[in-house]
Amino acid sequence: MTTTIKTISPELLSQVLKFVYQSRDGRPSSLLGCLLVCRRWRDHALPILYRHLVLRTNHLSRFLGCFDHQTFSSSTQSMSLHLFQPRVTRGRHASAVANHTLDGFLRRLAKDVLPLALRLVTFSFTAKRDNPHGLYFYRETISAILSALPVGCVNIEIDTGNRDWNHDDASQVHLCHDIRALLPRLRHCRIKLRTMCSAMVGSHEEQGFCAVHLSPSMQSLVVNCISNQWEVNSRCPSHDESTAWHSVIKGLRRMVKQHETKAELVVMGATDDSDRLSCKTLLRCHVGSDITTWTMPIVNLPRTWDHNSNLYIRTEKAGFVGDGSGVIEEFAEGFRWKTMRSRARLPASVADTCLVPEKRIEVWTETEWRHRYKGGWNSSCSLWRNEEKAGMRLLDAEKRQDFELRCLVEITPEG
Repeated sequence: MTTTIKTISPELLSQVLKFVYQSRDGRPSSLLGCLLVCRRWRDHALPILYRHLVLRTNHLSRFLGCFDHQTFSSSTQSMSLHLFQPRVTRGRHASAVANHTLDGFLRRLAKDVLPLALRLVTFSFTAKRDNPHGLYFYRETISAILSALPVGCVNIEIDTGNRDWNHDDASQVHLCHDIRALLPRLRHCRIKLRTMCSAMVGSHEEQGFCAVHLSPSMQSLVVNCISNQWEVNSRCPSHDESTAWHSVIKGLRRMVKQHETKAELVVMGATDDSDRLSCKTLLRCHVGSDITTWTMPIVNLPRTWDHNSNLYIRTEKAGFVGDGSGVIEEFAEGFRWKTMRSRARLPASVADTCLVPEKRIEVWTETEWRHRYKGGWNSSCSLWRNEEKAGMRLLDAEKRQDFELRCLVEITPEG
């Protein structure tokens, strides 16, 4: 004899649906069957699906055409865009057509979707790192997106992978101005653009530099100035500092002098040198009443059967190996923004609001890596072999009290 449950309480139904969602790491497909059971189940499942919305390029067209306006407005707390060049055609002008198509989707998002996001707290715009070289984003479109974000959106990440450009030479869009307009209301902000400058944190008036006043609730501002060639990005054309790194840090120093803040202000940079004794170096500058810059050496490791690009980094704590430059950059930043298994991007301090755990990061300690590939041809590198011969460490992370772009140099032992 079997019994039936005539009515499931709303609380129990919500817990069941959350469990189903969590069991598949937040994949939308996990709840599709539940949406079809009945209207009541659909009404309970949709808010779970929409709470942390993740959209890839190939999702945008369908989402723009049929998203649930009411659920989006009342339930969406974060939106994460993971963008790559769509495949729309072949031929000589395929790249231009693809970029134009993607730009159209993003403009519709700014015009028709974001103004409805009444409960949006976190917004992330990131470019996939292995995009083809032909991908680019128009700064006019990014500006429109930033302007469309609701006032309640206090966590913003814009990472174009250094692929943002003006639509034409006549364009006067300066994204640093758009970001500066948003900073006073933000709690967490991470920015990586092709060009950046001190205008991100203040305006240059006749009487001098007028810095933006950060909110007391501001917790972190990360500006990543690392280019795709392991150098630092260019500064914006209207400023005379040599690089984005120098311009942004100088602007932050002026801001701190004018307005006290407890926020963590971090600028990332990189430098490389043709000198064979120098090595690629990542720099993490902490700006406050004083300047503290951690310089961290980067060494290429041989490829392995399961990872194509292995990089070794020595931080102030220990040595680590990461799968690719993107992982190493995030690691050096301190993972102040995290990727969840659902692909949602959230500030580390609010990541626990997501129903699914964070994505496993492909980073190992030096000890773990050596043990994993012990005895193999790819288990070591020239630095480790030289250190074994010398009986001492030849390269270490270094703490500096300036922000000069100087490579770390491997020590040459006597004899």
